[in-house]
Amino acid sequence: MSRNRFAQRKRRREVGAACLLAACLTAPAPAIVAAAAPNATAEFEFIDTNDDGRVSSSEYEVYARKLFDEMDTDLDDKLTRAEIMAAETKFNRHVFTTGNLLGPAELTTAERIQQLDVNQDGTISQGEHANAAAAKFRKRDSNNNGELSPQEFDAGG
Repeated sequence: MSRNRFAQRKRRREVGAACLLAACLTAPAPAIVAAAAPNATAEFEFIDTNDDGRVSSSEYEVYARKLFDEMDTDLDDKLTRAEIMAAETKFNRHVFTTGNLLGPAELTTAERIQQLDVNQDGTISQGEHANAAAAKFRKRDSNNNGELSPQEFDAGG
């Protein structure tokens, strides 16, 4: 990718982040939730840290860890039900997919938590979250090449 194109994408990210921050600072609470909902293209570009137009499994893994860390408000490397419910949309979007990968779409968040809690200790560990995110990546990777194209990412639910 040329330096000019890289600089343009970097600038777009910076402007997008500044606009989101401005919207959050000036908008009423319901509008903040809407502004925080990621645009699939912007999210893809954010995850694609090397700007090659594809999201590798390692880029997705790093992103999943960042999301886990954002939800883990007490920094104990476990997600409690309260932490998950406080970030329910993020949790559901980045761990579950359409297409019954980890159970029917009709599952409640509580049922999804129970399904991911492999050791049944009442929390989702970083490893349990990472395994679920990796499963979602594999589901999205329709051609099994270890990378997500923008189309695969968008179709991944």
